[in-house]
Amino acid sequence: MLIEKLSKLVENSGLTQAEFEAISYRLSPQQQRLFLHLSDHGETDTITLRTTCSIGNISDVAISLNKKLTANEDPRKVICLVKPNINKFDDAGVLGHWLLVGEAANDVH
Repeated sequence: MLIEKLSKLVENSGLTQAEFEAISYRLSPQQQRLFLHLSDHGETDTITLRTTCSIGNISDVAISLNKKLTANEDPRKVICLVKPNINKFDDAGVLGHWLLVGEAANDVH
């Protein structure tokens, strides 16, 4: 893949592979924060993403990020797993957990 060849050219820059990809894919600031967070931390719940990455509509950002990954022939994609959750009032609900999956990602199932 061309991106891998280019990444070797910037190894000495101190950028991580994910940081380099985020720049070369021309990700928006929100797409970049989502991509880098999931690359570094793996599965993350919606509340954590919203507060640590300042992303209001994670679904919208994930959809646009997936389009850019596809356009760059990157096999990875962001998915959301809905898991049961009990809130502080002991009410049952669900909470989204976001992952970057596919080749070269830390797949978590």
